[in-house]
Amino acid sequence: MLGAKGVRNVLVVEDDKNTLDILSRALSREGFRVTIALNMEDALKDFERLDYALVVTDIFMAGMGGIKGIQEMRRMRPEAKILATSAGYSEMTPEAALKAAERIGADAILPKPFSLDALRAAVTGFFPAKT
Repeated sequence: MLGAKGVRNVLVVEDDKNTLDILSRALSREGFRVTIALNMEDALKDFERLDYALVVTDIFMAGMGGIKGIQEMRRMRPEAKILATSAGYSEMTPEAALKAAERIGADAILPKPFSLDALRAAVTGFFPAKT
């Protein structure tokens, strides 16, 4: 999905401000128009109405969190592309958290910490190369 003038819109949902800043800058450099949300409740406010080509979301955050949020996004817009990220939480490893995200609808997963190259590869995997 391309927005106005071929710009792809991406929603980043992340409660860690440093990670949010890194993701926002990296995705902007890749040509995305980035919208940010610090929690899933804010991310879902206009989700049905806005045309995001991709959602990059953390799994563990205060409030609703990513698992419930991904389920809501799938209900609202089944065609949305979702990349789930996680460093795990308490006893749950990043791998276990991300497998849960895949089971409920994430299209791809990316364990934290990740390199910018890994992020780029994950994100560009959603979009065909321009010819």
